[in-house]
Amino acid sequence: MKLHIHGVHVPNRKNTAELAALRLPIPETVEIPMSMHIGAPAIPVVKPGENVRVGQLIGKAGGFVSAPVYASVSGTVKKIGQQVGSGGRLMQTVIIAADGRQEPDPDLKPPKLDTMQDFLDAVRASGMVGLGGAGFPTYGKLSNKADTILMNCAECEPLLKLHRQLLGTHAREIMQAFALIGETVGAKEMIIGIKKEYKGTIAALHQYIDEFPGMRIHELPGAYPMGDEVVLIYEATGRVVRPGGLPIECGVAVFNVETLGNVYRAVWEQRPVTEKYVTVVGEVEHPVTVRVPVGISIGEVTAMAGAVTVDDPVYL
Repeated sequence: MKLHIHGVHVPNRKNTAELAALRLPIPETVEIPMSMHIGAPAIPVVKPGENVRVGQLIGKAGGFVSAPVYASVSGTVKKIGQQVGSGGRLMQTVIIAADGRQEPDPDLKPPKLDTMQDFLDAVRASGMVGLGGAGFPTYGKLSNKADTILMNCAECEPLLKLHRQLLGTHAREIMQAFALIGETVGAKEMIIGIKKEYKGTIAALHQYIDEFPGMRIHELPGAYPMGDEVVLIYEATGRVVRPGGLPIECGVAVFNVETLGNVYRAVWEQRPVTEKYVTVVGEVEHPVTVRVPVGISIGEVTAMAGAVTVDDPVYL
């Protein structure tokens, strides 16, 4: 029986689509959680009063399913604190008073990439986790059981445009990272899943696609929830992930665009994960996408979008 995934066609108010991502000024302090991923929290390895630099390890992985955490600013550790996490549980944090200089850690160096294990180790050491929402450590998706890898540039939510913008402006770098993953796991096919209305980004991909044998572009209908990986896998490959199953069970691994950008930075620029792109959009004066250091407060980010433009707003 052939499945048909129609989805819901909702208005796409991509009102930040043509705006470049802004880099926020360095905040006075950052509070960096030791648990921003599925699995065991990281364990702090710095103490109050210690000076740190950007990219310096401040939390070592606390188990096999875990991720290390790095300083996003240079400055001085104020305290090891606590805050309530998204799951409602207390977690440790490292609070850093920034010095504004953003000095990089001098110990950062290019990773060795002679074997698949070298690549796995480099990805794990970078602190990379999936940025589609689940927070699963990226190294856990890298498996030679995947004969097909998928890049997810479908962007479920109608207000968001970050992934198509990143892919459009950094197409070759992100495709390089995608190709490296494909080569490392021995994938037979590399598919870029992107909504067909993202014409500018598709044009950027076509400039470089011939450089990457085995990689192809699959244009998707502009329906919600096309960005869901189960829907994406079916649309791009015809394979069906069983209810409650994982994509790897049908030979597929899915990576979103921002995660692949982090792979590029880890491998080619020797930069662990210290920043995040965030879009503030909706009923606000100035919808904006910003590039922020990990640990910045939500208030500092949302202030960039100006005032709310409706009476009696609901905050989620």
